[in-house]
Amino acid sequence: MENIHLRMSLAEMAFQHDDIVDDMEFAIRRYPESSEQLVPHVIRLMRSPIESIRAAAFGFALDIISQKPQTRCQLKEAYISTMQSNDLDVARQAITFLPDFVNVCIG
Repeated sequence: MENIHLRMSLAEMAFQHDDIVDDMEFAIRRYPESSEQLVPHVIRLMRSPIESIRAAAFGFALDIISQKPQTRCQLKEAYISTMQSNDLDVARQAITFLPDFVNVCIG
């Protein structure tokens, strides 16, 4: 898991978003018991200027919440912040995930 954090940090610094998404997906599937450690990375990805990266981040947030309910508050706050973005494309995309977030957070 430590190697994954290092790779994600390096990829974030180099703006290698595709690598980040691949590493994040691998980590969530391979280490579900440690998925709460990925929350800061997911929150950063939610603010990405790239639409496909944000979509992946919203999906990762949903996966992490369903695996680790204790992450719900932190990810919900980040999601709400993204929905309230001044960038209308970002806000619109976040709103499309609203039903999924409601289902995961309530269920």
